[in-house]
Amino acid sequence: MFIDRNARVGVSDEQGNVIYVREKMDVKTKGLVSDALASLSSDVMDGSGEGDIALRLGSHNCVLLVHNIVAWEGPAFVDARGRAIPCTREWIERLDPDEPLVDKVLGEINTRNVRPESPDPNSPTPGGSMNAGG
Repeated sequence: MFIDRNARVGVSDEQGNVIYVREKMDVKTKGLVSDALASLSSDVMDGSGEGDIALRLGSHNCVLLVHNIVAWEGPAFVDARGRAIPCTREWIERLDPDEPLVDKVLGEINTRNVRPESPDPNSPTPGGSMNAGG
């Protein structure tokens, strides 16, 4: 019934880099993502009422990353002086969209936040038999 806001999942690559994401978005986080997307959608609307779909898709990915990445570690997250790069909105927004680990993180976020399918009342029961009247 409730989401543990401290629960996180690590997504890693072969170079020892790990990006930690929320185990699942809670109501507040989902609302923040929706609000950000609604705001972005209205920003790209032209006079005809149609927006730039490609722009919104890219913005959608950025919003998901910003609201779901909670930490990171590894050699890719250290600057030239050996200091850890902070996991902040500004740095998350600077992630390379062509980096395979970023793509893997987006996939993990999407997989973890898919609404489970409702059982179809017209489908066969698990044993393969049909419900009465079927």
